[in-house]
Amino acid sequence: MDLKITNGNLEVVNGDFVFIDGAEEIAQEIQTRLQLVAGECRMDQEAGINAAFWEPTIDDGERAQLVANAIRATPGVVYVYPPEVLFDATARRMTVSYRVEASVEAMRRTIAGEVVVE
Repeated sequence: MDLKITNGNLEVVNGDFVFIDGAEEIAQEIQTRLQLVAGECRMDQEAGINAAFWEPTIDDGERAQLVANAIRATPGVVYVYPPEVLFDATARRMTVSYRVEASVEAMRRTIAGEVVVE
């Protein structure tokens, strides 16, 4: 169970924090990891995308692998399908479409989503 984050803010309804679990929690964790550069989070130095992602010498295949590695490190994720990564070096913007198999409440579920990082 985790706190729900919407547009970068903790979600509050009627004065109470909103909690999420299961597939929604895993999808939120993937989004969080893709928005971090590894080493940025004091609580988990491994969380996030390797900083090499932003290097101009990295090709698209290597970028996709770095994204897949960050997603694979998400608790509950069992399998990562090859992600689609669109990278705009001039704008320093990345759009990732992903699909994973995850273990949710002892069942395997498919979770898909898209994350934009600017």
